[in-house]
Amino acid sequence: MGVAVSNCLPKRQLARDVAEATRSLASLSEEGVIAGTLPYMAPEVLRGQPADAGSDLWALGVVLHEMATGELPFRGQSGFELSSAILRDPPPPLPAHVGAASDSGGIGSASAIFATREE
Repeated sequence: MGVAVSNCLPKRQLARDVAEATRSLASLSEEGVIAGTLPYMAPEVLRGQPADAGSDLWALGVVLHEMATGELPFRGQSGFELSSAILRDPPPPLPAHVGAASDSGGIGSASAIFATREE
């Protein structure tokens, strides 16, 4: 014996209700909107400026540093400390075993990975 479920709302009304309930009032790429995973966020994004291709390169640099060393390049006990470290501190030098790759044309230095852009 089957159970019949009746949908009381017409499909169009249901679609409008779902669209309205999930509509965002602000774009995540607007200036002043901060969204992302904190350890991978570029300094300009933390300052509330819009993300761009350079922000993606910064995040890639963080990922490459983490892959090469097993650690994130910037640390903090809280989100505030981590944000401050990203905004204030230079990237740490890569360990010697990773730095050897730069001599043979590999990844290069941490400073190259996190090269600052003229703003």
